[in-house]
Amino acid sequence: MATKTPRLGRGLEALLVDLPNNEFSSSAEFEQKNLLIQQRTQLLQEAQQFKQLLDTFEQLVQQLEFFNTNNLIL
Repeated sequence: MATKTPRLGRGLEALLVDLPNNEFSSSAEFEQKNLLIQQRTQLLQEAQQFKQLLDTFEQLVQQLEFFNTNNLIL
């Protein structure tokens, strides 16, 4: 049965925590924080794709179980 995992969503969204809007002391610090945001965004997207694959896999397994159960009745 497909179950919702709200903890997963909140955990993934935590990767995108807003960084403070302080003045950056240097352009290097700005670039470093920008890179960190990009990496977190990419991780979030990959995790969401993985979750979608898991949901699809779970549906396929359920369908196989359904067909196996029907075959036992025959």
